[in-house]
Amino acid sequence: MLPICFQPAMDGVELYVYCAPGAAKEKIGDVVDDGQGQMELKIYVTAPPEDGKANKAIVKLLSKQWDIAKSKIQILRGESSRHKKILLIGDVGQLQNQLQIWYQQAARN
Repeated sequence: MLPICFQPAMDGVELYVYCAPGAAKEKIGDVVDDGQGQMELKIYVTAPPEDGKANKAIVKLLSKQWDIAKSKIQILRGESSRHKKILLIGDVGQLQNQLQIWYQQAARN
């Protein structure tokens, strides 16, 4: 089962993210609580949080990790915040299955 930070949506799957820009290494981290009860997937990117560089790095990382076209990853909310809501556009069932496989593999590592 996928963590609560992944939610089915009309056009695909919505994802709540906490961005950690300026990291030493780019990676998808653990699910964390934002302190207000919202669970978020922590994403580390090396890009700085300026001029949309961190947002582009997030899209690139998710695209590569999950084999989703960059054009199918849309930041819905939080472009200038560390807390973001992202839409993965596509068939909900297919995306959920794909993400479930990734999540199970990530949990083993």
